[in-house]
Amino acid sequence: MLSAELVVLYGPHMRTAEMWRVAGTPLMLSEEEVRELHYPTPRGRYVCLPLEPLPSVELLQKMSSDHVRRVKERLSPTSYPGEPVAVTWFELLQ
Repeated sequence: MLSAELVVLYGPHMRTAEMWRVAGTPLMLSEEEVRELHYPTPRGRYVCLPLEPLPSVELLQKMSSDHVRRVKERLSPTSYPGEPVAVTWFELLQ
């Protein structure tokens, strides 16, 4: 995951998925640093990727957050909510 060039974000608060470009090396943030970024109920240290927005991607405008969640659940059923999962474009589009 840490070598990913693109990140697809999704969630129950988002109608469609969003694609972002990884804009640098991973950062290790403390619980306090994450709290200052308004992350809800942080616990421990986090590895975070700096992201920059990409222009709207037509493919993702039609991809619901619920679709991305189902792909994650199918490919990584034991992963925790919010945990990153690496997938291929082929897997994401199925």
